[in-house]
Amino acid sequence: NMIFSMIVDIVGGLAVAFVLDYITRDNKSHVFGVMAAKTEELLEFIKYMIKWLMGSPAGLKLNYPLNYILGNFFLYNIYLWWTFLGLIRPLLEVGFNAFLKLGFLGIGLQIAILADMFSLVTFHLYCIYIYAARLYEFQIKGILSLSKIFLGRKRNPEPDKVDSCPYSTEQLFVGTVCFTVLLFLLPTTLVYYVVFTLIRLGFICFGGILTRARFLLQILPLYSSVIWMVYPRLIITTTKLVPVCGLTSAGIVTLIAQPEVSSWFDTMSMCVPGILHKPKNVNWKAIVENVLSGKLVYPV
Repeated sequence: NMIFSMIVDIVGGLAVAFVLDYITRDNKSHVFGVMAAKTEELLEFIKYMIKWLMGSPAGLKLNYPLNYILGNFFLYNIYLWWTFLGLIRPLLEVGFNAFLKLGFLGIGLQIAILADMFSLVTFHLYCIYIYAARLYEFQIKGILSLSKIFLGRKRNPEPDKVDSCPYSTEQLFVGTVCFTVLLFLLPTTLVYYVVFTLIRLGFICFGGILTRARFLLQILPLYSSVIWMVYPRLIITTTKLVPVCGLTSAGIVTLIAQPEVSSWFDTMSMCVPGILHKPKNVNWKAIVENVLSGKLVYPV
């Protein structure tokens, strides 16, 4: 299986490299120009979306000063992102040439290069997502902590413990003011957080697909699949004990062991090489909890 998967990996890498080299042989600069134009269109769309959020998106009445500050801050980061892409364009061209020249090492390596280039290109959007997530997390934690004032409680250093506390008038006044400010500023922060979190989740899904595609190429059970379809008795995964009526006498049961062929999926699962590390299963519950609490969502 590993030999066959390596052959398919190398042949696929050479095929992809040959096709891309044939398409871009005489107009590589034009290809990079088209990629730059598409990237600029994406940037303009994000700018338009931020400017739309700086108004009254979907009729929401956001806090104007905070909305103005956040909008201009994110627009400035978009400008930095575009400048960053212009600076690393020679590096991206080197990566693209490596993508073509290293085709003989397999399509798995090409997928890895593509994933690294994608992470490099979207680095500034990841930074913008971090800013929005940290601000949202700060407000959520502040609101949850200050909400204990209305119940006359305070946090106990011991895990999952809350003590009663008689607050003074000054403490109640300051806590109520801070709670009100954070609560009324939350919708403005939440709008930006939702937008950039959705973009971040889309990038994570794309990266996860690339990682699992590379793993699938490494464990591709072609040989076992062909044997399972052509002559399945060569792949026996278990045996079944069947009583033989003709040979059974009083008090004695004669059993015969018959080979059993499992389903294709079970057979292929047993043929996965043990030396390869399978990507971790996606913990959707943890992702949802991180998104709701403002914690960072990492690649899967």
